[in-house]
Amino acid sequence: MVEALLAKINSSLLTRGLDLVSPFIVQTYNAYCLEGTSHMPTLPPLATFNRPSTLALLIANTKELWPKFVAHANSHRKEVEASDNPLDDYVATAVHEAMKDSNTAYEARFTYDTDSKFVHFQRLGHHIGFAFLDQTMFLSVHDEVGPWLAYRAVLVLDIDCPAEDIAWSAIGKPKPTALPAVNPIPELHEKVKEHMDQFFAAAKEYSNRCHENHKFLISARDAATTDRARKFRYSENQIRYHYTKDKSLLWV
Repeated sequence: MVEALLAKINSSLLTRGLDLVSPFIVQTYNAYCLEGTSHMPTLPPLATFNRPSTLALLIANTKELWPKFVAHANSHRKEVEASDNPLDDYVATAVHEAMKDSNTAYEARFTYDTDSKFVHFQRLGHHIGFAFLDQTMFLSVHDEVGPWLAYRAVLVLDIDCPAEDIAWSAIGKPKPTALPAVNPIPELHEKVKEHMDQFFAAAKEYSNRCHENHKFLISARDAATTDRARKFRYSENQIRYHYTKDKSLLWV
């Protein structure tokens, strides 16, 4: 039953371009990732549904999201033009649609959620072995796709599933071999730092929608990209939308 549900969810998300799905146990996040930040003294835990080993999914995307989202935007132009953040809307719809007819209670949290629903996605990805949290670049680096990914949601399921029973075959991904994640690009650290230093020097009052200083962040991402991961680099339009949210980039 659980394997079939995971396969169904994964298949539905793939059709929307949400092509990175990693199962994990909620209690792992609640145990290791709730240390406070400068904005919040203690981070809110994820729901457990009063289960001892609650199954959840970390949902992210590579460049595969962009053509799906652009197609959606052009077929729903009025809706997209009226939205403050149509990509957030698109992702939320995709996640809820993936749970349609599942007969399973769930809680979804998204990267834009705040306060009692806030999730530290980068910490989560790091501790479950999904992607290394690079403290120089403040981005996660995946062993295969490098820094060319974006976290989108966490989907907590009302299902008890010990970690050793997770059906990784249902999502077509191997089980992580290192917990927490290991830095896949230690040899690129100095190059990445050089570009981040330029960013901080140029952008003390940085706003990612008003300034062009994100060019240094893009350079840092490129510096953190291995030859193997280069094929996963976002298109120029996807990169620009990622940093500016300029809707004119959506129309084809």
